[in-house]
Amino acid sequence: PYSEDDYENTLYQYLFCHSFLIGWRVPSEICELTTNDVVINDNGTGCIVITEVKKHRSQRTLFPGKQLLISKTHKSFKNWIDYWRPKVANQHSGDAFYLQSNGRPLTTRHLGHKLSNYGKQIWKEFQPYDMRHWCAVSRLIEQKVSTDTFDVIPVKNWLGHEKIQTTMNYIHYAEQYYNLSLIHISEPTRPY
Repeated sequence: PYSEDDYENTLYQYLFCHSFLIGWRVPSEICELTTNDVVINDNGTGCIVITEVKKHRSQRTLFPGKQLLISKTHKSFKNWIDYWRPKVANQHSGDAFYLQSNGRPLTTRHLGHKLSNYGKQIWKEFQPYDMRHWCAVSRLIEQKVSTDTFDVIPVKNWLGHEKIQTTMNYIHYAEQYYNLSLIHISEPTRPY
């Protein structure tokens, strides 16, 4: 638990989950997200439109899987919209996607501070940007598993990197973790 307040505790569980899986720039892209930026179709497909403050408010569109969009048992965007957000939404909320316990939109300063503090409860070295780095590495590993290569183009596009080199900087880490997993897979199980 991050907080004694049930809503705030859930808010940060969702924020950590979504941030690790989306890899958005923290905290600016989270604070810019609106309810209109999350599109969920009747068949469970959809997209998330991310406003890139760092890139003069340009936008990139992501097409996450159904589990992240509509799962009833996971921290999906639909669960947030349908169940948690309405608990605190009020006249001050506007169309902000994530809200503070008082119903007001998150601010970058407040969110950065909270994510840092709550993240350090789990790992003392935590910095909010670690979630974006983790997403880059895990998406490169996913590319390696599915295509047998560290294909950087889909990862570059997902993260909104302007330069391919920025994405390529993560390959070293992806190779390390990928190779480490191969060692663990190939080790025989020893009876105790």
